[in-house]
Amino acid sequence: MLTPAEKTHLLNYKYQGGDNSLLMRFFLRPFIYNPIVRVLPKNLAPNVITVVGILATVIGYLVTIYVFPQFPDEDTSYAPVPWLSFLLAACLFIYQTCDNIDGPHARNIACCSHVGDFLDHAGDQIAFFTFITSLTTTFFTGPTLLSAFSVLSVMWAGWFAQWETLYMGKLVLAPINGCMEGIFTGVMIHVGFGLFPDIPISHVTLPAVGTVSVGQVIALVSAVGGVTLGPTASLVSVFKKLGPRAYARSLMTHFPYLVLNGLCFATALLDPAVRAHVPHAWMSLHGVLICYIIMNLIIHRLVGRPFPLLQPAILLAVVPFAVAVSNKLNPVPFEVRVNVMVICAVFAAVMFAVKFLKVASDISAASGKPLWTVPKTKRD
Repeated sequence: MLTPAEKTHLLNYKYQGGDNSLLMRFFLRPFIYNPIVRVLPKNLAPNVITVVGILATVIGYLVTIYVFPQFPDEDTSYAPVPWLSFLLAACLFIYQTCDNIDGPHARNIACCSHVGDFLDHAGDQIAFFTFITSLTTTFFTGPTLLSAFSVLSVMWAGWFAQWETLYMGKLVLAPINGCMEGIFTGVMIHVGFGLFPDIPISHVTLPAVGTVSVGQVIALVSAVGGVTLGPTASLVSVFKKLGPRAYARSLMTHFPYLVLNGLCFATALLDPAVRAHVPHAWMSLHGVLICYIIMNLIIHRLVGRPFPLLQPAILLAVVPFAVAVSNKLNPVPFEVRVNVMVICAVFAAVMFAVKFLKVASDISAASGKPLWTVPKTKRD
């Protein structure tokens, strides 16, 4: 439950946001989103729409794990699976649609709420992780550091967006941004892989690089874009508002995020055998924990709950790292190392889901707004 001070902070908090996306303005909103919003039933809770979108990407990722239990590369026995690419395109499009119609629907039926803010933005993080990990798996780049870089770069952009919102008091997306143009590009890539399944394992020759697969090129381009475009804009915006001294203090907020990224790569380098054997557990452990600390940052913004630089959840990532270090000093059985990674990954996912639902319920109770239903007066 929220403390009285947290409840007061929540009720006084006003979120401001905007999306200047060109794709949204000229295509998606007039031709897809607005027609859907007009026919949505008034008794459909906006939060249900939000969660349906999140679940779409989670389901897509679970199917991806079933089809590709390892991150495939061009040297494995795995072959591209066109139907999976089409399924992932559909899941991602459903998520993007739900993410952009829940707000207008809430405004139409006068049901905007703080719990909607939390579900939307905290849920976005797990959707980003499952979407980009599914996409990266289909790049056929294998359980490599490039694959991790591709996944974590998108999480990096999500982290900076919420960090900017915390210090700016608002989040306004640029005319070309990852939430709209980036995700829609992901949909198109999936469709392309479905129509032309050999694309990711085809090869091109690049100056000063040599022969590389198309999947590697796409992974690298998406990763570089993720860690430069959005974060750079966030850093500049916050600096302009805070000034040098306060800005320097605000940078300390990045500490737990940087620690998690470091643990991800360090564990991978120390124990490449486990990384190759259970790559989804390796990526999910660190990806979901990043989602968890971003969720804590959102909670801090909404209710004023302290955001400690030493996040206890990070200990879950420390465990496989410590096992990997121990293995270097005194060999640890391979099965033990694998089981530790898998157990920590599953525990992280359960921990995120439990806290996500618990905080949503607490915010709903504190604000007096129902979580999964629409008040009868709003339906009439």
